[in-house]
Amino acid sequence: MGRKLLQSSSDKNWDEAVLKAHDKTETMPRDVDGLVLPALVISFRPKD
Repeated sequence: MGRKLLQSSSDKNWDEAVLKAHDKTETMPRDVDGLVLPALVISFRPKD
């Protein structure tokens, strides 16, 4: 499983926290046929 930051939030600490959260994910969601999707885009936004 790989990961890529598509757009920085301009907050290095936030970006690192999001990537660490992804690294701790053990399984990814599967589609209706039970297959793992080839790509999954996840958006994170800090609360104001």
